[in-house]
Amino acid sequence: MVPEHGFSDVPVWVQDAVRWAANTNNPLPLATGITPTLFEPNDPITRGQVARMDYRLAITPAAWVDPDLAPLPLPFRPSLV
Repeated sequence: MVPEHGFSDVPVWVQDAVRWAANTNNPLPLATGITPTLFEPNDPITRGQVARMDYRLAITPAAWVDPDLAPLPLPFRPSLV
């Protein structure tokens, strides 16, 4: 049986954390996995993956003590850089 987060390779002891991070009801889940069914929890994480998770956490109102203070997400537009 595949857990509700959809990843078949996540150990039981971190199921709740992965379910929270991969929340598919969130338009920008913190963690998306390597494929739709593989999270690969034993692989090293890259600097880019950490940066993406930090950014997504910063714009997640539920992660803030006062959700109204969470910054609004801004689309990345390379043409403005």
